[in-house]
Amino acid sequence: MSGAAIAETVCLSFGTEVLKQDPEDVKRTLDQIIALETAGYPADEAASPENLDFRLTKVPHLFLVAFEGSDVVGFVCSTRMKGQEPSEESMSVDDPDGRTVCVHSVCVREDRRRRGLALHMLSAYVEQMRSLAKDQLCEASMLLCKSHLVEMYKRAGYQYIGPSAVVHGAEQWHDMKMVFDK
Repeated sequence: MSGAAIAETVCLSFGTEVLKQDPEDVKRTLDQIIALETAGYPADEAASPENLDFRLTKVPHLFLVAFEGSDVVGFVCSTRMKGQEPSEESMSVDDPDGRTVCVHSVCVREDRRRRGLALHMLSAYVEQMRSLAKDQLCEASMLLCKSHLVEMYKRAGYQYIGPSAVVHGAEQWHDMKMVFDK
């Protein structure tokens, strides 16, 4: 399925819209997000259900969900930090005064991978961050990724910084960064 076909079949909604749903639908969506995160990351790297709930409910403008009908097929979520040097601590909290968006998860359901959905979500996500930058609410975005994902994030507009000092799980992570015009 091409990127154009993905765009036709997938509906993207930020958490601000998701939270307007009936509480039972929000819970069902969050349960699907938790299942995707659990399936997509090793146990020592996956965000806890509590962290995902926090990100959706407390930072909803930085939580993007991809739906096919009522099924969650992907999501991107972040928090904010001050400065532009990621650390284990900065990646685990949300600083409402922070101007750097820390992307924690770009997760796609296994049967939808390698079809352009991650880049489609990231394109919408980057536009959201550019909008926040115009309002002086965002200066940069940082993320950590594994070696095999560096090229995908470059295609999304991130610059490769180098191996990360952050240790999270067993594998080496790499720092990626995008800076926005003011």
